Amino acid sequence: MFDTIHEEIEPKLIFEHRGGNEQITPRKQLLLFLCYMANNETFRELGQYFGVGKSTAHVCIARVLEAFCEIFLDIIQWPSLQRQDELSREIQLLHMLPNIIGAIDGTHIRLSSCPSNDNDYYNRKGFPSMQLQAVERTIGHVKGRFRRLRELIIHEPKQIVLTILAGCILHNLCIIAHEDIDLYIDRDNDNHPKNYVNIFQNDVGGVEIRQQMMENLP
Repeated sequence: MFDTIHEEIEPKLIFEHRGGNEQITPRKQLLLFLCYMANNETFRELGQYFGVGKSTAHVCIARVLEAFCEIFLDIIQWPSLQRQDELSREIQLLHMLPNIIGAIDGTHIRLSSCPSNDNDYYNRKGFPSMQLQAVERTIGHVKGRFRRLRELIIHEPKQIVLTILAGCILHNLCIIAHEDIDLYIDRDNDNHPKNYVNIFQNDVGGVEIRQQMMENLP
């Protein structure tokens, strides 16, 4: 799978060389980035692993993030009409719920601090975060395999979003490559706020959706 990713983003990691130190190869940049996503090491530690400076490691990661941003529409896609029909029939067979093609869940990606000291990033649990919504049951897999997403020590909102997006792209690539992910499951408890008041319990739109679901049940 590494070779597939490398081939896809290699052209985006080659930049104009203007003298000085030898240009870091796209392969090394990608390896550094994957190590970054899989662990919580600092840029200094990553630089030591790969024989580059702290600032160079930072530049490499930013460059790979931008490259992933360019390919995400090829990797994260809405299912085709045929696949939607297949999913709907599978879910109806298993759960007796018609016209459903999937379920969405959410998780808090913990931040080390609030970007720009904006307190709006604090969630109801009392820590700063950015919320990720994804297909249900994938969140534990994503956080388990890509530990960087357990807590982001990043201060720029754009970099936060790109890092989360890159984790989702890598997760989808693992699925496409049939990589075993059961060993990496992180039992994420942020998804199930059972002890919190549902502030949307009287929301008109939610009531209508639930009513439609009940009417569609056999």
